[in-house]
Amino acid sequence: MQQRQATEPGRGSMQLLMEPLLNMKVTAKIRSLYDCQLRLMHNIQPLPNGADIANTVKYFSQTLLSVLKDVPKSPLELLRDPSNDHIRMGLYPNLDYKGLFNAISQLVDSAPHLQYGVQASNDHVRMGLYPNLDYKGLFNAISQLVDSAPHLQYGVQAFGSAVLQCLGCLLPFLECDMIDHLPYLVAYCVAVFPAQLHRELLNLLCYYILPFTINVLLPLLSSIWEQEQVPDSWKEGVIVKLPKKGDLSNCSNWRGINLLPVCSKILCKILLNRMASAVDAHLREEQGGFRPGRSCTDQLNLIRMILEQCNEMQCEVFTLFIDFEKAFDRVKWSSIWRTLKKRGIPEKIIGLIKCMYEGSSCRVMHKGRLTDPIPVTAGVKQGCLLSPLLFLMVLDDVMCRVTCKCRRGLPWSHDKDLEDIDFADDLCLVSTKRSVLQSKTNDLATEAAKEGLRINIGKTKEMRLNSLDNQPLQINGEDVERVEKFTYLGGVVNPIGGTEMDIETRLNKARGAFAQLKPVWSSNVMTRRTKVRIFESNVKSVLLYGCETWFVRKDLSSKLQVFINKCLRRILRIYWPRTISNAELWRLTKQKPIEQEILTRKWRWLGHTLRRPEEFPSKQVLSWQPTGKRKRGRPKTTWRRSVENEAKVVGMKWEDLAAAAQDRARWRNLLKALCPC
Repeated sequence: MQQRQATEPGRGSMQLLMEPLLNMKVTAKIRSLYDCQLRLMHNIQPLPNGADIANTVKYFSQTLLSVLKDVPKSPLELLRDPSNDHIRMGLYPNLDYKGLFNAISQLVDSAPHLQYGVQASNDHVRMGLYPNLDYKGLFNAISQLVDSAPHLQYGVQAFGSAVLQCLGCLLPFLECDMIDHLPYLVAYCVAVFPAQLHRELLNLLCYYILPFTINVLLPLLSSIWEQEQVPDSWKEGVIVKLPKKGDLSNCSNWRGINLLPVCSKILCKILLNRMASAVDAHLREEQGGFRPGRSCTDQLNLIRMILEQCNEMQCEVFTLFIDFEKAFDRVKWSSIWRTLKKRGIPEKIIGLIKCMYEGSSCRVMHKGRLTDPIPVTAGVKQGCLLSPLLFLMVLDDVMCRVTCKCRRGLPWSHDKDLEDIDFADDLCLVSTKRSVLQSKTNDLATEAAKEGLRINIGKTKEMRLNSLDNQPLQINGEDVERVEKFTYLGGVVNPIGGTEMDIETRLNKARGAFAQLKPVWSSNVMTRRTKVRIFESNVKSVLLYGCETWFVRKDLSSKLQVFINKCLRRILRIYWPRTISNAELWRLTKQKPIEQEILTRKWRWLGHTLRRPEEFPSKQVLSWQPTGKRKRGRPKTTWRRSVENEAKVVGMKWEDLAAAAQDRARWRNLLKALCPC
């Protein structure tokens, strides 16, 4: 007994005698927590209330505090210094701390199911109304909570306070795997606990969890950097299946989402920060995917303007929309190492990336169980922060080899052709002759195959403008389907641009999105403000996707406005014979006329584009003019012509816009003059 006392600081003989009884009582209390969680989740009567659970949880807090009272160092000091592990692990080592932590975690998940028989009439606390808290630096997943949710019942605050106090006391006894789960547990507490507890939540997160995580990770990351050895657990991912559509007995109708360890993402973020800017500076300007300052709108407007201008000047244009089969999953690792070395990435970083990939595996989560590890030998990791950049480098090498042989694209300047328009693996090859495009396609298929990429002929389509050549394009001896419209990066394009088709498609998608949210619009719980915000984020965003690339005539804007007005009247529950003017409808819902909203978005995007470097294709196309001859008669409306007409309203010419865009204040004033609403 004396020897045990000497080796375990802070423990007396009475403590040692009482330890078996304490173990039994703690184990029984943990079982009672699991019983509460089971009754809550399965609605087993009588349901426990928050106050009763809080009393049980407070017992653990008091017990843990009594254990810690004779320890000279604070709980945070015990956590920060690994040399103190023998002290904290010597404090009642036989108590089931892990079981207690798991029980509390499951109880937090059950918090929304708490039911109570007594509720004060003035104690209705709504979830989601948290105006005084800022979560930006904490979790990207919780940027804005739900504006309105079911009322929290009496007792939740007492329950939440007890859980947080217990977690604070439990910290010195947690192992690394439980510490890793703590940030997610605290994040979920933010969603289910009332706002009065958020100060405690933030204190727990900022003063205990994050500092400990940093102090644990820093020496580990330093060791990985020096030894170029990554823990095996960082190389294993878990694949979760999500259904897509169609027959779910067909495996192709499921999408697998690979979940990677968070710590491995931290290492990848460090490596990405060291190499991203250097690599991005040497990528081809035609590539717009996964790059800062670029978007789908840039590439969509680029191809739409090319087609509109070529149609006006009666130029012959051939476009081929390439689709690769599982491109991110099939790229060869040897190609990744080769392109990293070619671009001058330090051997240390290459070695660490190799270490992250070699020996990696994944498991599939099926019916709550994990399969045996499946070795991974190709492709970039799904969900890894490095994957987009690694894939872009390999694809960039492929396109460099394809386009360096000769000029086979669209005449762009006196010394350059526009060969392709890319957004990650969504490629659009352009040429002025079918034979030239055929040879370029053959080269692409050959060069891509060297890196493990294979063109999916079934999803690859071609589109032609002003062409009398009916001979089909071929890939590996198979004909490519010719289409009159194609959905590229979410926007519909056709040989003459595709604005009208795209607007019709957007209207249909928005109608479907609005219909899916029928329970929201019929809800008696949600406020008008909440419904309008949901409408803007889930319906209006679908409707106006890519609107920066549209030229909107009166008839087209009228269609859009009619749909929006109909939706707003449905949200406000205004039916015949009740009537309301459009102006009053927009005032109540704080909406602008759709024509003004599209104009604002278009000119805001135009200002960003005009401020970009001259080598950006999305900027060059604004002044690009193909060689050809216009048709007789009045010119058709194009995107550029619509911008010129809008600029005349404020007394400016097309040539003056580039200079005006360089001054942001001046451009904002110009935007206010165009859109006074």
